[in-house]
Amino acid sequence: MSWSFQIARAFGIPIRVHLTFLLIVAWAAFSWGGRHGFHGALFGVISTLALFVSVTLHELGHGVAAQRRGLRVLEIVLLPLGGVAALDGKPARPRDELWIALAGPAVNFALAVVLGGAAVGLHAMGLLDVAKIRGLVPSWSTLLALLVLGNLSLGLFNLLPIFPMDGGRVLRALLAGRFGMARGTRWAAGFGQIAALGMGTFALVNGAFLLALIAVMVFFAAGRERLDATARSALAGLRAGDVARGPSVLLQPGELVGAALRRTLRTSDDVFPVVLGETLVGVVTRDALVFAGRAGRHDDPVAALQTRAWSEVDVNAPVEVVLDELERGQSALAVVLDEGVPVGVIAREHLLSSVLATSAVLGGSRPRLTAEP
Repeated sequence: MSWSFQIARAFGIPIRVHLTFLLIVAWAAFSWGGRHGFHGALFGVISTLALFVSVTLHELGHGVAAQRRGLRVLEIVLLPLGGVAALDGKPARPRDELWIALAGPAVNFALAVVLGGAAVGLHAMGLLDVAKIRGLVPSWSTLLALLVLGNLSLGLFNLLPIFPMDGGRVLRALLAGRFGMARGTRWAAGFGQIAALGMGTFALVNGAFLLALIAVMVFFAAGRERLDATARSALAGLRAGDVARGPSVLLQPGELVGAALRRTLRTSDDVFPVVLGETLVGVVTRDALVFAGRAGRHDDPVAALQTRAWSEVDVNAPVEVVLDELERGQSALAVVLDEGVPVGVIAREHLLSSVLATSAVLGGSRPRLTAEP
């Protein structure tokens, strides 16, 4: 993930921190410091970092469970509102997803039990300052209490059956085991969106704006999963050659950014191949062109923006495999080859929009896509 840097590696999984994570650390320092001065600000930073160690262990629980079921974990990224474990692919069976989803909250409950036991032991020895805990006064006793409460909250909140949170994935796994993955995803995502609306309404009425932000993120994430399930259902049985199309615009490495921007305005594509003669040498996204244009780099060559973020797939490869490759974020474009000769390209946005548009025209029936010239 861009705007992130690696801080550690555990079980072969890179652990990265997004730069926006600093915002939550700054907010904690400001919040505690406003009540308790410098000592409070320092406590705010330490307690936030300690809580995010629990978040990291939560995501490692998901990651290790995924590894045991044959999935590769690309990275764990810590964000202001939690963490994300990026998997290289999806669980093959509903029961695999069930155990992967449960592993994260299980780690939090285990931590809560261990830390709670330590708190009880310290209290029995007279070493736990209950008065400071009740007054939320910065102290080791307060930190221990916050960690116990934080891990219990993380475990319980993530088990809410709101897709795509852990509890929602448990719900999908149970539904998928009975009705199939596509239908299970649509039902779990639909319920997740309804629940997110309820959560957001509750949060706004009570002034819990952070919870409202989480509700908004969950609503749109569930919507994406629902659209993806619809697309995958429609794509079942199709080959890469069935959906490949010729690129609407081919860019040259020496072409200027300003000229490329004018040419790409006439297409809705988001990714453009860069070719030298008949050889693909790179790809450029529309966002990169627009960003360069806004920065006044109209006279820069397209070669300065191109990347090698494309993958090559055989014309007979299942479309679901191509979609998985594009979703991992490693490739912006898939080049379809027939015995080594390029016959077209596939971009994720084109693939999903074509499926959904065709589904709408056909009243929700499974579309049959054909190659475009």
